[in-house]
Amino acid sequence: MIETSASPLTADLLAERVVQRVLVADPEARVADALQAVLARQGVVIERAQTPAVAYSLLQSGSFDVALIDRDFIDRDPRLAAADATHDACGTYVILVGDAEDAATFARQIERGADDFLVRPVTESILAARLSVAARVRARHRRLHETRERLSTAHDKIRAELQAAGRLQQALLPAPNFTLPGFDLGWRLRPCAELAGDLLNCFRLDERHCGFYVLDVSGHGVCSALLSVQVSRLMTPVMSVSQLLKERTGEEPWYQLVEPAEVLRRLNARFQLEEETRQYFTMAYGRIDLKTRELRFAVAGHPGPILLLANGDPEVLSCSSHPVGLFDEPSIEERRLVLNPGDQIWFYSDGLTDVADGGDRLLDSQGLAERIGKWRDAPPRDAVDHVIDEVEAWCHPATPGDDCSLLVFRAV
Repeated sequence: MIETSASPLTADLLAERVVQRVLVADPEARVADALQAVLARQGVVIERAQTPAVAYSLLQSGSFDVALIDRDFIDRDPRLAAADATHDACGTYVILVGDAEDAATFARQIERGADDFLVRPVTESILAARLSVAARVRARHRRLHETRERLSTAHDKIRAELQAAGRLQQALLPAPNFTLPGFDLGWRLRPCAELAGDLLNCFRLDERHCGFYVLDVSGHGVCSALLSVQVSRLMTPVMSVSQLLKERTGEEPWYQLVEPAEVLRRLNARFQLEEETRQYFTMAYGRIDLKTRELRFAVAGHPGPILLLANGDPEVLSCSSHPVGLFDEPSIEERRLVLNPGDQIWFYSDGLTDVADGGDRLLDSQGLAERIGKWRDAPPRDAVDHVIDEVEAWCHPATPGDDCSLLVFRAV
């Protein structure tokens, strides 16, 4: 029974109107009658449950702000103590009601999910205090829920924008129908997030030459992606946009191609490491003479490519050099070779080699070369997918923690 005291419930008890429906699970109707009389003037709706089964069913509906549950009901159905209504953003605030000797039982039930308890006889002032606590807790929960919803909406919007940016970044890759006379090509960029710090491309420099690059900006995510796109805008044969790959001359054909090592040196001069961003990048850039099949390439801090001759084993070409942006006068190595029919050369980023298996063993360039060798007879467009699958299998159940890029040329 509820004893009326000199401190009745006040009008501000139900702050922010977060306690409007109360469930009373008690076998004695007089308790519910007393609560009804005490709370009616506050606009609170009281609903009664005279059996544990009915009480549990009502709690699962998620339509109550507070539930007062008698100890006898808890004994008959222990689920009631933890019957937090998951349908409600704030849940139901469960208050157990019993005698003083039930304290140990209340402690166990609170561990299971109940929120508070009342000891009989319940006075009006004590009930007011408990409901005030319930109102404050639910108000905080509601504000947290609203904040979480706003954050979730903002997160979804940012994620959608990043995915859209990722699709635009994919558009910077070679066109799906891009072909080169005398060569089969394959490429793949596998970002580890929505946006990649890696980028690659292959394009015609003129009627006789093809240019290509594989770029890997330190880190990954938005900042790395912005720098990779900035670099890619310069890596164009259109002289009105950039004169990095071609420079004007005074006689026909009115331009000359810039040697690969010089291209990387010019990039190094333009993209010196800044203290604020601490970003640098590695890169492989080269060009192919489509008439002679001669390949000239240079690397700046990038892994050496893997050469797979038609009648040989895969070989990792050693290339000692510095990344772009770290030194004023970097060491950049340029190499030349001729690709005969059946020969392949694979350029890649270190996201494919710096992956560990369950025993923390890195795949490394030699391990990647072995996997490339397994797919030597597959069309390059399929081979790149198979090699990526092999790398993912190596580090399973984890996934590569960095962006992965592959670009392969096979002479035909």
